[in-house]
Amino acid sequence: FCKGKDAYIIPGVVGPDDVKVACKLDLPLLAPHPQLAAVYGSKSGSKRIFSLAEVNTPPGAYDLYSESETLHSLARLLFERIDIRRWLLKIDDEFLGRGHAWIDVTHLQCHAALVRERERSLAIWMDPQKQQAAVNKVLEELVRVLPRKVEIAHSELFPSWTAYLETFTRVGGVIEAVPPASLESPSVNLLIEPTGEV
Repeated sequence: FCKGKDAYIIPGVVGPDDVKVACKLDLPLLAPHPQLAAVYGSKSGSKRIFSLAEVNTPPGAYDLYSESETLHSLARLLFERIDIRRWLLKIDDEFLGRGHAWIDVTHLQCHAALVRERERSLAIWMDPQKQQAAVNKVLEELVRVLPRKVEIAHSELFPSWTAYLETFTRVGGVIEAVPPASLESPSVNLLIEPTGEV
């Protein structure tokens, strides 16, 4: 089909088989090396790139691979950013919102307690021991309520918090703050030609 014509291969998610086909057909592959794609082609990978490039991103955590790490990160984020009403969890390799889940923290008792404490005094935020005690209280409540309170975007794929969390921790994922007036979900596509032209 492409003999004698200018052509290159554009894979979806690049893998070793794409490299083999490109070599066999002697065609350029318009994609990163599969190992680079595996490292940087995920949601956590993009967060690493944004961090290195000093690009502003929503508050959050990435490269989460265990239940403990995920829950501790969410508890710490809730404590540090009580102004954020909703937190979004994203499975690293999902697309089109398939791996999204979120929690509205304004319904949590710990959130209301933190808001009251902040209005009363900033002492809890100045004392590392009090900070850790507060984060532990948040964590205790998250463990209890997440199975009931988390909203899963595609419950046909992940019928429960347990099913969602199993995939999230096996594949990896990110947590990020949801802006208060989020009306759109922008995405960007960028083509860098083999010549380097953007």
